[in-house]
Amino acid sequence: MGYWRDLVYEDTIVTDHEYFSLPDGAESLMAATIDDSTTQIRSLWHDYRITGSGSSSSGDGPDPRYGVVDDGYAPSIIDLDRSKQYKLYARPLKEGATVPDCGRVIVSYLNPDGELGAEIFQLDESVAMVGANSDATRITSIVFESVPFDVKIVAVDTDDVGTVDFAADSEDWSSGVILTLARGEGNQVARYRRLRLSNPRNVAKSVRLLMKRNFTPLQSVQDIVHLGNLNAIKHGLLGFIAEDNADVERANYHWGVCRLLLEEEMDAHRGSARPTVKFQPAGAGAMSVPNLM
Repeated sequence: MGYWRDLVYEDTIVTDHEYFSLPDGAESLMAATIDDSTTQIRSLWHDYRITGSGSSSSGDGPDPRYGVVDDGYAPSIIDLDRSKQYKLYARPLKEGATVPDCGRVIVSYLNPDGELGAEIFQLDESVAMVGANSDATRITSIVFESVPFDVKIVAVDTDDVGTVDFAADSEDWSSGVILTLARGEGNQVARYRRLRLSNPRNVAKSVRLLMKRNFTPLQSVQDIVHLGNLNAIKHGLLGFIAEDNADVERANYHWGVCRLLLEEEMDAHRGSARPTVKFQPAGAGAMSVPNLM
């Protein structure tokens, strides 16, 4: 197990928020540069334990010394501005195409009063888009059910609806007034790995990412197989065979190796966000000595 060449890849995103979400095919972040400057990747533990902020609600992001903070998972790529109202649309992933003629997408959200609501996009017509009125201010979940190919859920500020041409071949769909919330197909719940960075002035920052690939279920013979933790599967099968042969000692050996390999896989899932140990030789309250290794 390890970060094999086939399991990592690069990508670049631009964000003017105090956070960004990893692309669909990424499981974890291994390394990153912000505006061509190297940065460290920290766990959420740092934001709570060291400075006590633990939240991006102020809009400033984490302490700049931390670089990037792993913020866990979010139901959408981007958050909606709670001071605005939006209309939600289901769109084909490729411009000029049509949405599927079957399946549905369920978007659950909180409205300005904090009440739970939902919009259901029934994809039963070959049209360029499916729209729904909504007073969503915070997305809680986006669920794709039996959607045969990729669609995306987008949000448009109701004040900007008049400036958007909703024709199928409109270039305005790629403009800044359109917010892509999620992309998906088949049966899945949208989930995006969210990371925060210091951006108090909300300026555009270019973030280059080195990421570990996410597990992708094979659905056709043309799908690319990215080699993963094959050794864990091998030792698991050998453990089963040893158990069937009543060889307890050999079965315990293979299951032990399998457990260690799965722990390494979990370590890879965490990415490069690592807690940093600090030493306080003079006791609590005194200046700590950071672990620089």
